[in-house]
Amino acid sequence: MVTIPVVGVALFQFGAGTEFWSLFAVYLIIQGLDGNLLVPVLFSEAVNLHPLVIILSVVIFGGLWGFWGVFFAIPLATLIKAVVHAWPDGLVVEEDK
Repeated sequence: MVTIPVVGVALFQFGAGTEFWSLFAVYLIIQGLDGNLLVPVLFSEAVNLHPLVIILSVVIFGGLWGFWGVFFAIPLATLIKAVVHAWPDGLVVEEDK
């Protein structure tokens, strides 16, 4: 949604020439790097999750619950990590070998 006004302003400013397409390509590259590299790395430092876990949680929870899954993906991944690490080892029943 944010891309629409940016593209509109660039189109009115530069026309549909090479400057427009160059700016559009640079904008897409910056947005891709920001969304797929920078944000997961910054969030991983804030919530102590690996960046790949953050990306996978957004994909998985977004696939399950749509917008709300994407919105709550990082808190849910953090909650799952906390529950797994807090789970007592003594409750797991081991089979006799």
